[in-house]
Amino acid sequence: MDPRTPEQEKADLDNQSNQGNRNNDAYYQSRGEERRPDDWEERND
Repeated sequence: MDPRTPEQEKADLDNQSNQGNRNNDAYYQSRGEERRPDDWEERND
């Protein structure tokens, strides 16, 4: 297995963080939605 570069590690950590952040499209994409909905602030997930 090739060692990961610091840039790859940062990208992985950023993606993980984004997937846990309701303010980010990646949060909704990781849950099967196309993008963050317009009413995301009013939703109770």
